[in-house]
Amino acid sequence: MVQFKASILRPVDQTYYIANSAKNFVINQLGKPYQIHTNINTDINSNSWYCSELIYAAYMFTYIDLSNGNSSIVTPSDILNSPNTYFLEGLSDYLVFRIVSKSGTRWSIEIKNLYRGTVVGEYNTKMCFENDARNWNLNKDLALFTLNSVDSCIVTISENFLAGCIVASVQRTYNNVLYRVITYGKNLNKSTKTMNQYHIYRMV
Repeated sequence: MVQFKASILRPVDQTYYIANSAKNFVINQLGKPYQIHTNINTDINSNSWYCSELIYAAYMFTYIDLSNGNSSIVTPSDILNSPNTYFLEGLSDYLVFRIVSKSGTRWSIEIKNLYRGTVVGEYNTKMCFENDARNWNLNKDLALFTLNSVDSCIVTISENFLAGCIVASVQRTYNNVLYRVITYGKNLNKSTKTMNQYHIYRMV
């Protein structure tokens, strides 16, 4: 999910019946081949599907239209921007990192906001140790950023002796309880531009 920067969505007003019906629709399509169609297909007896078309059809089976007004083809972007879907809070409210480049001891890191809404967050301008990142045990070298929905910014993070983690966080309220949603990365690789990323929820 993190590697491909996936977003977790739910249909508006989804019920157990709707979810179960859509699931059974998809299960009945197992083994059918992938094929692009020039007209959106919703027939449960179809011989083939393409990715977003299958999800669209599964919910149309329950009379929920996940398209964004496109009548010839339904894309992942259509489902993302449909008025009948929303980001699942508590699962897709974290940040994600991407390595842009490295120059000397400075890393350029893209921070992306997956939440449908503006966020104000913090990041450590110097690398830190994993335990400090996981527990947000940070009281200096912090900087603020503001990101709109599904927006990103590029920050510079300096290497810091033996420390090897980058970290950023935002705060969220669930059921009147304030949480800090922490994203941290380690094992940064300049050549492959990859890292291991983790997401932690801590009560504030």
